[in-house]
Amino acid sequence: MVHVTNLLTQLHSELLSGSEHKAVTDDKDMHMFTRLRGIEKKLLLAVVGLGHIDGIELLWKCVEDADDDKFLQATSEKGDPPTG
Repeated sequence: MVHVTNLLTQLHSELLSGSEHKAVTDDKDMHMFTRLRGIEKKLLLAVVGLGHIDGIELLWKCVEDADDDKFLQATSEKGDPPTG
């Protein structure tokens, strides 16, 4: 049985070249991460596409490991500021 994540990634990859696919996915991951990170709630549930889970989790872990919101501030200044 084909895993749904792999199927969606393969389909998206076929529509875009490798570098275009990575650029689009990374940009969306960063945008969603920045917006989610800016929400000041004790509990947060976000529904995101399967192709973005790994990227968002990686970004979240990097910031938590650094225990530093400077990363969030730097990314917010480049795009839309997070809303809460």
